[in-house]
Amino acid sequence: MIDVEAIRISSGAMVKPDAIAEIELIPTNDGGRQGPTNDDQLRCPMLYRGKLYDVILLLGKVGSIAPGERKAGIPLKFLSPELVAGRIGPGDIFALRELRVIAFGKFTQVFI
Repeated sequence: MIDVEAIRISSGAMVKPDAIAEIELIPTNDGGRQGPTNDDQLRCPMLYRGKLYDVILLLGKVGSIAPGERKAGIPLKFLSPELVAGRIGPGDIFALRELRVIAFGKFTQVFI
């Protein structure tokens, strides 16, 4: 595992991300969410290669993401990293869901 700097989350805890990604939210008019994400984090299922994984987007340093907006350098933390360790890689594409697909992303760095 590559050593990566821990990030302080809103609870005050320090968390090491499992990956970094570029993410683009689908515009509201195209079926995306109605408003931006929270400023600090977003918990949602990630659809990757036909399976769902629970993930947290650690948004504290990059801020909220609005529908139609693309942001890079977003740290991700999997709730069960052992399920994806060794299976994800830079350049792999995924989707984020909230009852429907709300965003698409691409891993740029992977630490697990």
